[in-house]
Amino acid sequence: MAAEPARALDEENGAPSHEAAHPPSDLAPPPDAPWRTGLGIAAGVVCGVALAGAFVALDPARTVTTAALEAALPGIATACVTALACTVSGNALLRRWSPDLGRGPAGWAYAAGLGLAVLGALAAVPAALGVALALPVAWALILAVLFGGALAGGFRDVRAPRLSAATVVVGVVALFPGFVEALAPPTDTDEIYYHLDLAREIATRGGLPGGWLAPNGSRPLPVHLVHAVLFGAGGETAPRLLALLTLGAVALAARELGDARFGRGGSLPALALLGSFSFVREAGMAYSEPFVALGLLLAAEALLRGHFRAMGLAAGLALAAKYTAAPVVAGLFLAASLADHDTLRGRLRALVIPALLALAPTVPWLARNVLSDLHPLFPFAGWPAPAKGAPLVFAWPEMYGMGRSVL
Repeated sequence: MAAEPARALDEENGAPSHEAAHPPSDLAPPPDAPWRTGLGIAAGVVCGVALAGAFVALDPARTVTTAALEAALPGIATACVTALACTVSGNALLRRWSPDLGRGPAGWAYAAGLGLAVLGALAAVPAALGVALALPVAWALILAVLFGGALAGGFRDVRAPRLSAATVVVGVVALFPGFVEALAPPTDTDEIYYHLDLAREIATRGGLPGGWLAPNGSRPLPVHLVHAVLFGAGGETAPRLLALLTLGAVALAARELGDARFGRGGSLPALALLGSFSFVREAGMAYSEPFVALGLLLAAEALLRGHFRAMGLAAGLALAAKYTAAPVVAGLFLAASLADHDTLRGRLRALVIPALLALAPTVPWLARNVLSDLHPLFPFAGWPAPAKGAPLVFAWPEMYGMGRSVL
């Protein structure tokens, strides 16, 4: 092993990088023999298919039918192509911006997260111009991300996920019900009235909803812009399946990162996630939480490896997906401030630039609210008090029946 990389300092923050303290060989378990890996994955696939078949056969609602699968084919194809496009484009950027992140454990997850950010940013342009993200525009965006990444070298040096028989079996057992959920008509209130409704409006009518009469659209919409692209390209099944793939990516990345840091026992965090009802209950639904979880996981790992700018960007994507990520993001920055930095300049660079990156995906939506004479955090703040003479009391009978208030 070369001694020079082990003594290197992280130039972006003035602190010893994680790779300097832990050489790459310490971050990844030794690979299994190819024949053993291949047979294990094949056995896992067979067991997974058998378990999935049993689940379908015993489903009293008979959700998975030939007609349902045929209707879902455009959504399945759209979700898979989008996942590939985001990974390829993200990997192309990683190869130039931070090659060691792309080559390290869960490098494919960093690439996918960065590619999702690229797709959301591209989709914001036609949406802001009032262009509906319908079928031709949506597929043009997806293919632009795919071929743009490919031409930039995104297919090179892609670190594929580490799979095993146990990984496949556990993944199918935990997430196949989410696939069935994605094929069924949506019934969850928030998914219908918030996530899918925004995606449908952006895809079919164009523009960026928001303001007093569209409070849901006044929140940051990076995830919903991605949902809108998939809705326009493959129908409502597509964003639900992409969220499911993202959820699976979080569990797989947690397993891979755990194995790299703690050995085979490192799979326990992934098992804990898959055993959590809060984690799997939204499998197969077009929610923001899978993207929040992906962003926070990647941000935490970037912090541990001394990549503070990557931490800021990943944390910003999580924060823009849902404001409730803020306490975790604050904790990550607190930990970054306590890291060992050689100079004051290094400490400032480890905090200021990542903080700007973390705020960048959210600031445009805060500014839009201010320019619309709304509270920056509307609709979470800024509603008039329910007192005599108040111009508006928030009530949404179509969704909540009797409306709602703070109490």
